[in-house]
Amino acid sequence: MKEAYASLLDQGWTDAIRTLHPDEAIYTYWDYLRKAYDRNAGIRLDHFLLSSDLAEKLKSGNVDKEVRGWEGASDHAPVWIELSAKALKKNISKQGKNGKSAKTNSNLKLSDSVAKILDAGDMTEMMQDLSETKKAVVKVAKPVKGKSFKPKETPLLMGRADTEEKKIDGHLLKFTHLSKLYWPEDKVSKREMFNYYDAVAPLMLPYLLDRPMSLNRYPGGIHSQSFYQKNVKETAPEWTHTMPHTNEKGEEKSYLLGYNRATLLWMASLGCIEMNPWFSRAANPDYPDYCVIDLDPDKNTFDQVIKAAQVTRKVLDAIGVPSYPKTSGSTGMHIYIPLGAQYTYEQSQLFANLVVRQVNRELPKFTTLERMISNRGGKMYLDFLQNRPGATIAGVYSLRPKPGATVSMPLTWDEVKPGLKMKDFTIFNAVDRLKETGDLFTGVLSKGIDMQKVIASAQDAFS
Repeated sequence: MKEAYASLLDQGWTDAIRTLHPDEAIYTYWDYLRKAYDRNAGIRLDHFLLSSDLAEKLKSGNVDKEVRGWEGASDHAPVWIELSAKALKKNISKQGKNGKSAKTNSNLKLSDSVAKILDAGDMTEMMQDLSETKKAVVKVAKPVKGKSFKPKETPLLMGRADTEEKKIDGHLLKFTHLSKLYWPEDKVSKREMFNYYDAVAPLMLPYLLDRPMSLNRYPGGIHSQSFYQKNVKETAPEWTHTMPHTNEKGEEKSYLLGYNRATLLWMASLGCIEMNPWFSRAANPDYPDYCVIDLDPDKNTFDQVIKAAQVTRKVLDAIGVPSYPKTSGSTGMHIYIPLGAQYTYEQSQLFANLVVRQVNRELPKFTTLERMISNRGGKMYLDFLQNRPGATIAGVYSLRPKPGATVSMPLTWDEVKPGLKMKDFTIFNAVDRLKETGDLFTGVLSKGIDMQKVIASAQDAFS
């Protein structure tokens, strides 16, 4: 592995990788070697502009490549770089000849994995950091009674006019192209999208407040060309709240922060069908409020997603960790674990890694921790790498740019059972459901777990 990466260093690509997209954190090989200590291969470079010229350079460095997402330059297409199988076999064979075990740690029990992390130099320092933020153990949460929800009786936009102006939170907003069908097959218009977000704002805003937003814009509806916007320095109204950010070139940028109903509706007016908040807030950007395990089904059935979610809950219950599920609104499920902004993204990712390893051990036939799509064999990816600075997923109560006008909906664990379907939660029925359930996600923003004690419990629970 070192030889393959060294060939890239010799070509001078280290600095190039870090300057291609200076606004984003680029995780290099060495960053992930520490996090994925027992993996033989795999480098993830997220938010990374991959040109065809660079791809050839990587190839000449004896590195295989795969791009998930649009072809060409895209600041939100995850890029995986993995050592070629030939190089990997050569490396493993070399280890064997040196008298060291060529066997990977993929079959280690969780307690052994934890012990290895604790014994590793960098991870020992991290665990010492954990001890400095020691908190009381959080018991497994009892069923939560959701915060009550009573939407307005009158929709925001009632008329037939294609353009309307409304004063929201003291600010005049202009709503245009209201008859445009954003979900044409479902006959759902832009007007109905605005009315939905206005209705659910009381429940949704606590999960957007003070969080930098990635604006995923679909100006012509779900079938139009979409694009991401992060910098709103020249475009956001002066009344919005923003977070300044200076990139490595010294350029000043501004992230839009979730704040109030006017901000939410202004984002929707840009064609933001879905809302994508950071896991952390502007006041504490390096410390996420929650950890997320993303069940990405690939070719698996949704019933298998449900089974993986149930096993994830069982693993978390066994170590005293509360968890809160929601549909992704697309094909998978998201499981949230409250952290209370006590731990870094790196610590959150490490914890999620430990959890999904145990889930994978219990469900090896259809789940995988393999990061390269081509190597997954159609298995469900248990994604723990979403827990990193600047990463976003569709927020709770968010609409999705998917057929059916689906909603990312929080669930009770009793609902996570065979028969559950993504299409059960759409723009057509979400508000009526929320009248009955209220906000089932309030525990996500609680004080959070004591990670050090939980990891210690894991060694006992899964030995």
